[in-house]
Amino acid sequence: MAERCVDPRGGERVLGLVKDGVFYEAYRSESGEIVLVDSEQDHLPVVCESLDGVRVARVDCGENCYVFDSHVLRRTLRQVLGFARKGGGSFVLDMSSISLVGEAHLNALEHVNAYLEARGRRLVVVTASGVVTREILAAAPALEGRIFSREDKALAWATG
Repeated sequence: MAERCVDPRGGERVLGLVKDGVFYEAYRSESGEIVLVDSEQDHLPVVCESLDGVRVARVDCGENCYVFDSHVLRRTLRQVLGFARKGGGSFVLDMSSISLVGEAHLNALEHVNAYLEARGRRLVVVTASGVVTREILAAAPALEGRIFSREDKALAWATG
C-alpha cells in the first residue's frame, strides 16, 4: 500500500527545486516513496552564524538544489545581504547545496559583492559544483580566487 499523505518532516529531504517562483522540496518517506512538497516560500532557506569572527550564510535547500527561477534566488540573496550588513570583516556565502543555476539568476550576487567591497570587506563563496562556479564567475568576475569547494577553506581564506 502506497502512502498517500507523508509528513515531510518525518522523511529525508533529498532535493530542492525552484521553478516559476516556487520552492519545492522532495522527501523520501520511510517506505522509499518520493513526495514533492510546495514549501510556500518565496526564497530558499538560509542559516546564518558567526564562525571565528566571520559571518557565514548557508543556503540550505537539501543536498541537491536546482534553481530554474531567478526571482527566488534574488530574494534569497537579498536576505543574505541583510545578514552581511550586520557584521564586519569578510562574509562567507555557502551555496554548496545548489547543484545547478543559471548565470542570469546570480546577477544579485554582484550587488552583494559590491556592497561588501564598498565597505572594505570581501565576499567568499563556497560551491561544490563546477557548473555553479562557472556561472558565478560569469555573473560576478570579481569573485575570481574567492570561490572554494569547501567551507573550511573559505573560512581560512576569510580569516587569513
